[in-house]
Amino acid sequence: MVRLALVSVLFVGAVGCEANGGDEGLFVTKNVAPTGTTCTFTGDESEPFFSHGAITTTIGETAYLINPQIKSRITALDDETDQKTVITTGADIDVSFADSAVAAAIDDSMLHYRQLFSAPVPPNDGIADASFVLLPQTLIDAIKAQGGNSFQTEVVTEFTVRGTMSGDDVSSQKFTYGVTVGNTPNFVANIVSVGGNPCSAPSGITVRTGNPCNIAQDEVVDCCQNDDKSFTCPAGL
Repeated sequence: MVRLALVSVLFVGAVGCEANGGDEGLFVTKNVAPTGTTCTFTGDESEPFFSHGAITTTIGETAYLINPQIKSRITALDDETDQKTVITTGADIDVSFADSAVAAAIDDSMLHYRQLFSAPVPPNDGIADASFVLLPQTLIDAIKAQGGNSFQTEVVTEFTVRGTMSGDDVSSQKFTYGVTVGNTPNFVANIVSVGGNPCSAPSGITVRTGNPCNIAQDEVVDCCQNDDKSFTCPAGL
């Protein structure tokens, strides 16, 4: 049994990604990393971040979730805060691959899409932490189908956050973020024991619990394999 944090994805639609003109009102600074044992964020510039992503296809079906920190580049007087708050509407995403063989095998229609999400970004260097699915399950499944039983491949994503401010369209710069997708042994999911129903972690070890937003990505999680070949992650918890 794999326990995953639930996330809300509103919609995925196929769209083309537009080029920006260099005068973006929003600025994506980083992919925020959760702290502690819950999937929560503080909207503070000092929050830790992931500089690169990783997701395993070994322990269950899941999409790759990103938590971008978005900063406003719009200035406003005290009485203009509401009018100059940007409400994000989503992100336009383009995907490419470092491996040309993988790129040739994935249908182009799966590599350009929009994810919808909404977050208010106040003016005067205001910050909002958002959340959306960067790599949908369908795309990860297609990558896994090309990789086989043991693989790792680099996925390069580029996205632009879109929003509106008092009826006007606002966008961010293009933000590039790499994610390794794979299922090689102990990649993200570290198998500490095999056997049992349910299985359990060996005594004397401190079980690493992984990313509380999605245990299949970014941080190592210790798992054990049950007699029916399913996984319990974190192990014994």
